[in-house]
Amino acid sequence: MSKLFISIQILFLLTGKSFADETSLNKPIKLTIIHISDTHAHLMNFDNKNGSGPLVPMYNVIQKIREQVKKEGGHVLFLHSGDINDGMPESDLLDAKPDIDVLNIMKLDVMTVGNHEFYKPLKILEKQIKEAKFKILLANIKYSNGKNIADPYVIKDFDGQKFCILGLSTTYVAMKMHKDMQDQLSFEDPAAVASKVIDTLPNDCFIIALTHLGINKDIEDYGDLELAKKNPNIDVILGGHT
Repeated sequence: MSKLFISIQILFLLTGKSFADETSLNKPIKLTIIHISDTHAHLMNFDNKNGSGPLVPMYNVIQKIREQVKKEGGHVLFLHSGDINDGMPESDLLDAKPDIDVLNIMKLDVMTVGNHEFYKPLKILEKQIKEAKFKILLANIKYSNGKNIADPYVIKDFDGQKFCILGLSTTYVAMKMHKDMQDQLSFEDPAAVASKVIDTLPNDCFIIALTHLGINKDIEDYGDLELAKKNPNIDVILGGHT
């Protein structure tokens, strides 16, 4: 399988943790994944209580990582697991436009939708998706007519290897979402939707689940651990919410 020919380094900028999975190959594909989540409008200041942000000081770090990886012949994916909304007044009053502008400048590649993206009218989320120069994904929460709010997945190609990124979010949002959305949305089981989407993907895809489920059970929903058990074909899960 082509997924054995991949060297992946994942950098978690918000937690300071790192993970590396190296394989000894003739010509490995080196992919560095920069992953953040739950930034909650913290562009400049750090949220000591919840560990959110800050986004702007990350810019130089990310640029240095990109430069170093490029010198080594590798590739970078910059991913966000959702919840850019709700945290600071300058962002809240402007519907997270400052956050999207900053993430555009930082050249974020892909984001999944978090539960806090549903705490305002649906038209705000639709506007945010249009303003973002990065891809926003959501596979398991749709319009009530069954149409997708955002693309369920995206495929990135590096050196001929396909990396399929799937976006999933917690259905816990149904309990707390903005009242204008009550009749506008339908919610599907994240693991079941993941399985359906994976069945449609190319066989040689390296599958990354970009999730906003939390690590463990969240009220009536479940988290990344259960997702992994039910979907062994997922290669990497990058989660937020907890």
